[in-house]
Amino acid sequence: MKKKSAHVILKLVFISVLPLFVISCGEDHVKMAQELMEFGDFLNARERYFLAIKQDPTSFAAHYGLGMSHCAEAIYKTELDLATPADWYPAIYHTTLASRLKHSNEMEKTLAILHFNLGAQYKKRGDNGAAIPRLEQALSYDNTLLKALNLLGAIYHQAGDFTNATLSYKRIIALQSDYAIAHFNLGAAAWAMGDFASAKKHFQQALLLDSGNVHFQTWFNRAADRVGQ
Repeated sequence: MKKKSAHVILKLVFISVLPLFVISCGEDHVKMAQELMEFGDFLNARERYFLAIKQDPTSFAAHYGLGMSHCAEAIYKTELDLATPADWYPAIYHTTLASRLKHSNEMEKTLAILHFNLGAQYKKRGDNGAAIPRLEQALSYDNTLLKALNLLGAIYHQAGDFTNATLSYKRIIALQSDYAIAHFNLGAAAWAMGDFASAKKHFQQALLLDSGNVHFQTWFNRAADRVGQ
């Protein structure tokens, strides 16, 4: 009889709305661009940001705003299921330029989310080979980005690389021990490797953290039946 597989659970947030920094430089083009962004007019907002950059190539506000205008458009397209990985590259490019002009932990986290969204877009299109380096890049900016670790683990799991999948899930638990999905996915990796006792333990821990989860209960029961307990 064909052995059933426990499917890993992805806690994906393909879209992350990034906060706009308060601009105090008094640039007319930047102010106008911000107003256009509020109305969802990304194209004209970008034209204004480009004019601001032409006047001052070192304007953090203009480069950051330009990056966020591309990000907002990518978000909009993703909500309509029309986005491609190419939609995220301009956001990353201009936000990276802004980060070089004014580096901060907040900018690092913003870049991490942008790279995560690009990696998630590649994963959605089935291009795991392109997704992995983007997720690794996201983690280089913010090694506590749990959704990037979880997606990376899921990709390794799908590829049959259960060792790296397990390492990804363990990194999550080390950062946040009550992350139920990571415990379940760790159990799924153990199940795939034939370690049903460990799978039962991890499924049980996931169930303790989320007692109403029917999926967790189902796989805990299967593991318990398999180990005879």
